[in-house]
Amino acid sequence: MPGQIEPRRVAVALAIDYDENRTDRALVMLVRSRKHSDKWVVPKGGIEKGESAREAAARELWEEAGVKVGKEAPPWGLDAEPVMHRDKRAHKKCPADLIDTPNMIPRAVYVLEEFRMHPSNVHDKWPEAHERERQLFPLHEAIEHVSWREGMRELIENARIVTSGFYKGT
Repeated sequence: MPGQIEPRRVAVALAIDYDENRTDRALVMLVRSRKHSDKWVVPKGGIEKGESAREAAARELWEEAGVKVGKEAPPWGLDAEPVMHRDKRAHKKCPADLIDTPNMIPRAVYVLEEFRMHPSNVHDKWPEAHERERQLFPLHEAIEHVSWREGMRELIENARIVTSGFYKGT
């Protein structure tokens, strides 16, 4: 609809190397933030026209972390409705009378997509290799590392791998 204000849709890629034979069964791929080089982030980026959130998350995972994943659901499954987070900041064109109300139009809406990755999915060369460091962290540590970024802790804590009972901690 012309003139309708829409928040930016951002796909967040939660890539998990899961192995129940390890002490830390679930390892999460994080990358260094380009703006805050001392901080870690989950690979993420805008969903392009004609692209699903899952396709965008897979693309961002490749570009930012060098991880190639398929579209198949991980063994812990996917929810019918994805885990989402509405930015607490208002869209720059949000009417002033809607700011700080339940009807506020957020700057962005983050959509979490979960992938199971294997070491064979991780490539030595990737588009942003010269810009970013990547590292696997145990799930509980990954949550702490990304907590500085609004909404990221909540997204991961509400991920299906956590809420489904598939992952029962270290």
